[in-house]
Amino acid sequence: MRGPDYTDSFRVFEWEASANGILTMGALLRRVQQLGTDHCEAIGARAQFTAQDNIGWFIVKLAAEMERPVYAGEKLTAYTWAGAAKRACYPRLTQLFDSAQRLVAAVDARWVMVDLHRRSIVRRVPDSMYLPFHEACPVALTQPRTLHHAPPAQHTQLHTVAYHECDSNGHMNHAAYADLAMDIIAGCEPSFGWLSRFAGIYHMELRCGAQAALCCTPCDEGWHMRIESNGACAFEAQLRHVPLAKNHTTSR
Repeated sequence: MRGPDYTDSFRVFEWEASANGILTMGALLRRVQQLGTDHCEAIGARAQFTAQDNIGWFIVKLAAEMERPVYAGEKLTAYTWAGAAKRACYPRLTQLFDSAQRLVAAVDARWVMVDLHRRSIVRRVPDSMYLPFHEACPVALTQPRTLHHAPPAQHTQLHTVAYHECDSNGHMNHAAYADLAMDIIAGCEPSFGWLSRFAGIYHMELRCGAQAALCCTPCDEGWHMRIESNGACAFEAQLRHVPLAKNHTTSR
């Protein structure tokens, strides 16, 4: 694997951890998103660069895995690689290591350019939007596939997309989906510890105020989550959680 395109180090804040002191999957995804933004800014692709063509960046698919629980206060180093576009879809792999240089988490995400006026995917990258990414990007995680034949949901709840869950693109941020997954599974699993895998497909965006049904059911892979809105599937994911150890404490 070639060297990373961009790297940064950070300390896990208390507010990024759950009640059991472990970094949440949603917080991990927000960190990775910021790393990608910092990388783009470092090569000159700032917000103004995309605003000139009314272009936004949406995630359409991602797979995230945590090798072990990461606790508040830990210092991590993140490395990210970005690949060139294929029909305006960009791959990005990010790996995070602890102070002993052990891999603790990885996120493999696929980003697309979207016309913010039409709310549709851009099929060809505008000439003015060229990004100097490598032709190939290392891919480490297995991407999810659509699960049209998922078993009937055993746990369902209604959700209204809140203002604080939305980002500057005007829709629910992809990391907020991981927060919802954690909440619904933790409500079903008394010994819930942390999500070790979150692999999702974003079929359509959910705008602020949208009504959605969150459907979860146990499956061979762990859990299957599906979010429906207006009779259509907006999001689906494969989830895996790890129970708390009997001797668990909120710090290492």
